[in-house]
Amino acid sequence: MPGQNPPDQNRPDLYAPDQPLTREETQRAPREPASGGALRWLSDRIPMPMAAPETERLRRMRHTIIGICLALALTVLEWEPLLKLGGCYAFVALQALVLALVLLTLIWARAKWRADQAWLYRDQGEGE
Repeated sequence: MPGQNPPDQNRPDLYAPDQPLTREETQRAPREPASGGALRWLSDRIPMPMAAPETERLRRMRHTIIGICLALALTVLEWEPLLKLGGCYAFVALQALVLALVLLTLIWARAKWRADQAWLYRDQGEGE
């Protein structure tokens, strides 16, 4: 009928871009987003991605950090057999894993922060 909204726009749990939400609609959680309604609602409020796309270098560093964490967990879980097998070298291996984890995490965090900053402010340098 003329003058009426399509059925999707009459439902309070779906996003309608031309109608402001009432107080009751904003306090109620959406039940079912139809045709990307929730994603569209979110993308309208976050106009650009907040994090930079992950480069191959950052991905390799992240996977290496995860691998070191797993190796450290296995070392701690199997400490007794490693200590019997390696003696004092088990302590050296444990210290090496912890040191590698700390250093690589600091390097990765700094590189990730710089990439995110460059991504967020990528349009500001063009007009100058």
